[in-house]
Amino acid sequence: MERRRFLRVGGLACMAGVALSAGSVGCAGSRYIDGTIEGEDLRIPLASLMSTDGSPLKSVVVRHVSLKWPVALYATADGGYRALLMRCTHQNAQLKAGDGELTCPAHGSAFASDGTVTNGPAEQPLRRFPTRLEGDALLISLKA
Repeated sequence: MERRRFLRVGGLACMAGVALSAGSVGCAGSRYIDGTIEGEDLRIPLASLMSTDGSPLKSVVVRHVSLKWPVALYATADGGYRALLMRCTHQNAQLKAGDGELTCPAHGSAFASDGTVTNGPAEQPLRRFPTRLEGDALLISLKA
């Protein structure tokens, strides 16, 4: 197969795979959820934070078209949630969600699920957002 055809066919197959998986599971098994904006809050239905067997998910990535950066959401031991902006504090690259940590593809910084730096060059922790349960939803406050 000639190189040009190979690249075209391979690229189309890759785009199809991304399109089919959009909105469900991303890199390292991260589940993506689209939230809604209500005032200054990002709203996520509690049902979307549950696995198919009814147990709470340990982590998800929440996004909305009006947000520049997604938000990583981690379940805490006390039944609450911790929300972290997925923007590296070193040079503003978008982080990738993995098992219990967020990593920067640009320079290798890593952050724990509480936002603390576990590997540099980043020196500052991630921005955290307050969360609260309200009815059948989790609200993430996006106030500055």
